[in-house]
Amino acid sequence: MEKVVTIVGVLAGLLALYKIIVEVMVSRSGKRRDEYGFSKQFLSDLEKTDVHRLTLEKGFLALTGKIYRVEEIRLILSSEDPSLSINERSDAAGFIRFSPEDNGYCWKKPYHRTFARKHATKWYYFWYTVTALVGLTPVYIKGSAVLDEISMVAFSVSLLTIAIMCLFSAEKYKSAQKFMSKFEVDA
Repeated sequence: MEKVVTIVGVLAGLLALYKIIVEVMVSRSGKRRDEYGFSKQFLSDLEKTDVHRLTLEKGFLALTGKIYRVEEIRLILSSEDPSLSINERSDAAGFIRFSPEDNGYCWKKPYHRTFARKHATKWYYFWYTVTALVGLTPVYIKGSAVLDEISMVAFSVSLLTIAIMCLFSAEKYKSAQKFMSKFEVDA
């Protein structure tokens, strides 16, 4: 009798799991259809001249979660791969700025210099290596006994956090380079 109850319980669990998976897939499909309809309407509005700028900015916000000027929206959406360009623009926000006068993008300081752009990735990886090694040094010296000292743990964790942030910055900078290869203007 216990085996029957166990088998029925397992089958009921599998059926519930199947139902959840199917509903998630259906809702994703429905969400994609809704996004398609919305983006089609937004692009139609973007081509009209009588639509207020606020409406266009709010439409782009609803579509991507980002607020940009209408001119910038038009530029991003004019690329060959607008979805990828939107993601790259989001990652590149700390490195670039939109220039409305030139209707294009330019590098923020200090990245406006060729030397800084050439060595930025190396710079981030260098600081990743330094902070990670210094953060792990107490573990190499004292072994796992260092985990008993709160101050050493806090020191190591803070440096390892900075190291991880350096890696993220390097990847975002690479996205900025890809983005700028499509849209850069001389400013």
